[in-house]
Amino acid sequence: ELSDRSVAPRGQRVLTEADHEFLAEHGWLLVRGVVPPETVRRCVDDTWNYLHERWGMRPDDPSSWYHPQHMNGHVKKYQSQGQWDIRQCPTVHAAFADLWGTEQLWCSVDSTHMNPPARDGIASDLPGIGALHIDVPMEVLLSGNHFRVQGEVLLSDVTSDGGGFACVVSVQHPSA
Repeated sequence: ELSDRSVAPRGQRVLTEADHEFLAEHGWLLVRGVVPPETVRRCVDDTWNYLHERWGMRPDDPSSWYHPQHMNGHVKKYQSQGQWDIRQCPTVHAAFADLWGTEQLWCSVDSTHMNPPARDGIASDLPGIGALHIDVPMEVLLSGNHFRVQGEVLLSDVTSDGGGFACVVSVQHPSA
């Protein structure tokens, strides 16, 4: 169940009552500006350096983003300074503390995804591009007896057709 908001993390509130209501109704929430731009920039640079070393991808060359070994957007990069810097942002911690109603949080292992936009003749040739990935068994999702929170930090602005995150809305309200 969502926090009753009786615990004020370090006196800092990131989420509003309207945010909590939206999350309860829709099952997702967008919180802008939680990570400082310079922290995002360091993580972006770190990620592109990794992608370039591993698969030759370059941010200025979209044709390099569709490597056959880079399936489903998952990048096996779990620990980096850029990721750790984002995890340590006080506003990120405050948002999760607000949701859970406690400042005592566990830090999970995070990974990196680089999901390029689908392109005719390209995405269909790469298994997994555009595939739905669910971190919880479907029977748990559909039971309605769960509370899971997963944060995703987008490192760049993404249009609706630009790749990136896909959300299955209202799965938190299974039909009877």
